[in-house]
Formats: sequence, structure tokens, C-alpha cells
Amino acid sequence: MRIFRKSLLVHCLFDILPQKRPARWTQHPCRICIVLGLCSLLSYSAIAQTVSVGNDELEDLVRAASASDREVWWPAARDLGTLASSNVTMRDWIWRRTHVNTLGMKFVRVEAGEFTMGPDWHRLFDYQSAHKVKITKPYYVAVTEVTNEQFMKLFPKYRLDATYSPDPDSPAVRISWKQAAEFCKLLSEREGATYRLPTEAEWEYACRAGTTTLYSFGASVTEMPRYGWCMDEHTKSAPVATLQPNDWGIYDMHGNVFEWVSDWYSSYYYSECSKQGIIHDPKGPGRDWSHPSEKRPMTVRSSHVLRSSGWLVDNAEACTCTARFPLPTLDKKPFTPGPGMREMVGFRVVREASDAEVPGK
Repeated sequence: MRIFRKSLLVHCLFDILPQKRPARWTQHPCRICIVLGLCSLLSYSAIAQTVSVGNDELEDLVRAASASDREVWWPAARDLGTLASSNVTMRDWIWRRTHVNTLGMKFVRVEAGEFTMGPDWHRLFDYQSAHKVKITKPYYVAVTEVTNEQFMKLFPKYRLDATYSPDPDSPAVRISWKQAAEFCKLLSEREGATYRLPTEAEWEYACRAGTTTLYSFGASVTEMPRYGWCMDEHTKSAPVATLQPNDWGIYDMHGNVFEWVSDWYSSYYYSECSKQGIIHDPKGPGRDWSHPSEKRPMTVRSSHVLRSSGWLVDNAEACTCTARFPLPTLDKKPFTPGPGMREMVGFRVVREASDAEVPGK
């Protein structure tokens, strides 16, 4: 009803104009600006009235959510998430204005483009070659890893790791690939949009943020303490966004926790890609993909890829934009601690752009 009243009032603004006025009357810049200004005020008023929040307060939250200071945007995103949970109208309006969803997760839009993917820093797991990749349509990537608090909103039985990731704002850890995929499925149903794990190409493209160096912040590892939570004898993960983001406003791409991507792992996949010219929107080798030279154990061929790095890692080369690792995709029951590095494994999500958000559609 509120939307109807707003539409009716905007229609009346034009309808009360004398019918025989010249067309230029309604095309005059000043009059158009007046109408657009009234529409903006009506939009704030109609949206704000759907929940118990004032226009000024809502506007302040929207403004704060776009701030660069984590101490400003983080609580604003959390509050906007709470408001967005109240009803669909508020949810969709907040997303359009701030790219914040009902869990308080903030996203940045990544535009389509091309980049050189790989090569990796070593040959421990991979026989890699750099290859050209083209991302053909925009997508939204979460600026942080999924936190304990956010994960528990969809999985109430989850208990944070009190030893290695004790803060509600620290990344959820010991998450299997299947649990991460299930989280995306539940989030998609909640939001009315498609959420998923990023492809390996989407992850590296977002990590690089337009750079071509080893790290998104340059070629020198001496800057790592400002950007990556690793290499400093840490004993646990940090609350997300504790350090500086890359140039696209994305945090923790060089440390804190390893992050699942959607791709299955293969040692030789990159070398095959390098023979094919530019690859459009690669999604990895697929579970059944094989290479004649691949003689890795079955546990590697049944693994998904991990990107980023972990808080315990002390090797600078393991924290680059291209570092990648296999981890078996175990079918354990939810939240069962796994061996070894699993206390450093989490994930972040991407949201697909709708047709209305893609230029030319």
C-alpha cells in the first residue's frame, strides 16, 4: 500500500500539469530535479516506515556502511542486516543501496575483465603455467570471510572454536567444503538471490584487484603485516577486517584462514589451460577430469582447492595471490574437527549479479 501511495503521488505530480503545456515544460531540468528529489524523499520515508527506524537514522546507516574505516562500516552493516531481515522490501532496498545482506555481510561489485592467472610460487603440488582468463560478467564478493556469528545464524548448532577462532567476528573455521556449499544454498533461499563459493578464477581476480604483482599490495613481503594475518607467530585467527584491504576494499586475501573455492583440484589443469588461449569464466577441471601425467594419490584428485593462507603460515611464498592448495573434500558429519590444518580453513562467498544488474541485459 505504501508503494502504491508513492506511485500515485508521483503520477499526480505530472498529472496536475496542464495537458496543453509544451513538452519542454516537463523536460525542464529544474522541474525534473524537483520530481526526482521528491521521489528520493518518498523512497526513504516509505522504506523507513516499514520498520521502526527514522529516515535520518536509516540514511546515517547507509552512509556509514560505505565508509572505509572498519570501526564505522562494520557496526553499520550489522545494523543494516538486522533491518534487512524485517521484510522483503527493506531487504531489497538495503541491498540496492549498500550491498549488505540480511546477515550483515558487506559485498563489493567486481566488474568483468581479463587478467593473467598464476603461475604459482612453487612446484610442491602444481605443474602450473600462467594463463589468460576472462571474467565475462560482474559479480559481488564478500569483503570478509564468513564469521562465526554469520555462520551460526544459518547453522545454530555450530560452535565456534574457542581456541583458534574465539571471537564472534573471527572467521568460522574447521568448515568442510560441503558445509560451505550448504551455507551458500541456505543463504540463497534466505536472500532470494544466488550465493555460492567463488570459482578459483573469481577468487584470484578479486584478490589481485587489478595488480600483477606477487601480492595485491605489491612485490615486497615487508608490507605483509599490514595486509595479511600470517608470518608473525600468531596463535589464533583475527577478527575479520582487522588489517588493511586491497585496492577493491576486500580484506584478508593473504592470510587469517584458508578459503574454499568451488573448483576441484588437479595438478595439471593450469598447464592445459595455458594451451587454449584465453579461457572464459573457468570453473576448474571437474571431478572426472584427468591428465595422463597425473600420478597423485586419489586423496588429491578428490580434493577441492583452498586459496589465501592461514594464521599459522610462516612462509611468505604461501601467501601470494596465486598460492593454492588441495584439501580432501571429506564427507564427515557437520562440524567434526578434521586433522592438521583444518583449524585454519574457512570460506567467503560471492553473490551472482542478477540480469537487471548486468549491463546489456
